[in-house]
Amino acid sequence: GAKGKDVLYVGDHIFGDVLKSKKLRGWRTFLIVPELDHELHVWTDKRQLFDKLASLDAQLADLYLDLDSSAKLKPDISKIRSSMQDAIYEMDISYGLLGSLFRSGSRQTFFCSQLTRYADIYAASVLNLLYYPFSYIFRAPPMLMPHESTVDHEADELSGITEASSRREVRKGFLNRRTSSLLPNAFPEAPGTTRNTHELDDFDDEDDLSGSPNSCNTE
Repeated sequence: GAKGKDVLYVGDHIFGDVLKSKKLRGWRTFLIVPELDHELHVWTDKRQLFDKLASLDAQLADLYLDLDSSAKLKPDISKIRSSMQDAIYEMDISYGLLGSLFRSGSRQTFFCSQLTRYADIYAASVLNLLYYPFSYIFRAPPMLMPHESTVDHEADELSGITEASSRREVRKGFLNRRTSSLLPNAFPEAPGTTRNTHELDDFDDEDDLSGSPNSCNTE
């Protein structure tokens, strides 16, 4: 019989169903979130509010772009902050009296963070699986870390230190070679082939339904 990751457990309680089955049995987990239908409807209808928040956030970042610890003047962000609060309020009330289950303004709720941590896939109904072939592999889209999302903004600044970094690497390489000549086997040799294959672990079994540590939406 099937066991471990070959089992897809479907439940509607994040702790009673999803968390226990994953921790105790190592099963794949499918969380049912009935509120997702309403969430998607509001998100589609009010997507411009989220885009507005992203634009305001970019404007806020631009005000601090050329400032550092030596700056004496404090930028006036009162208008941007007020606009952000208005957009967040309008977005929250669009979901109803209690707001969104997944989002508070531009930030995720605690429930959302728990869902992405413990559930492999989630949907409003288990019937959503009928829209996918049995051989389908669900994988979450790649997500950027905060330091990775700033690369585009700092590309010009980083190009200025590339030459200095290269010189340091050359110097470091020279010291390593000199140390190796004096003390053989002082540094481990680099592997001849890539051994980091954890990203491909989920492709070992063609019948896997879930192939990511983060959640995938099957809507």
